[in-house]
Amino acid sequence: MDSQSATRLVDQIVARLQEMIFSGEIPPGSPLRQIEVAQRLGVSRTPLREALRILANMGLLTTGTYKRTLEVAVLSHHDLTDASDVRTRLDPIAARSAARHGLDPSVVDALKTHLETMTADDAGSDPRAYIEAHVAFHTLITEHCGSPLLVRMAPLLKLGGYLIRRGFETASARQPDISQNSRAEALREFDIIRHHHRDLFEAIINQDPDKAEVVAEHHSLISRRRGQAMPFVLMSEHDLETQAWDAEEH
Repeated sequence: MDSQSATRLVDQIVARLQEMIFSGEIPPGSPLRQIEVAQRLGVSRTPLREALRILANMGLLTTGTYKRTLEVAVLSHHDLTDASDVRTRLDPIAARSAARHGLDPSVVDALKTHLETMTADDAGSDPRAYIEAHVAFHTLITEHCGSPLLVRMAPLLKLGGYLIRRGFETASARQPDISQNSRAEALREFDIIRHHHRDLFEAIINQDPDKAEVVAEHHSLISRRRGQAMPFVLMSEHDLETQAWDAEEH
């Protein structure tokens, strides 16, 4: 195998393990034993070792209790804040670069598909579909923005999506007293946030770098300030009724 093919294989392994971590297929704290992972992915241990080293440098893996095993990192609230800080700065730069360089038609079509999911009238009815579309939309922009440096930072966006999913999954445990009024206000904020994506999409395909950067920056700041409401926006009426019932009993 030549060096270029070896590099592509390592990149593929990194991408696959990222998806397994971000999706929760490999939960936080899980050990990654090289022999088992190599068999699971159908790869040899040489490129796997390099991929694990890259993931460790990214902070997604950490050294286990016995120092010889890598584990999926258990990310803290501080990690979430740091990821949010980086993303707030990364999104506008990537959007500007994408608008300046232009996007391939296939990427534009993929963005349209994700945009339709996020802006549909029933966007909140399937939380995970919305979150997946949101993460994929921003990740695609970064991955195809024309800047090799920014492309290498794209996993940070996926990390943000992973943390959003974790937030949604633990929402009811964190705040069982969410009210219908709170949810109504969150829905209004959510509607503003999700429609930013259409403005961002149009600025990029119209190759207007200045507007793309401004829209992305505004979206990032608003999303970060109001984003804590998202898990509750995406909760069903049944979830809310169950919470209220549990709160009364306890």
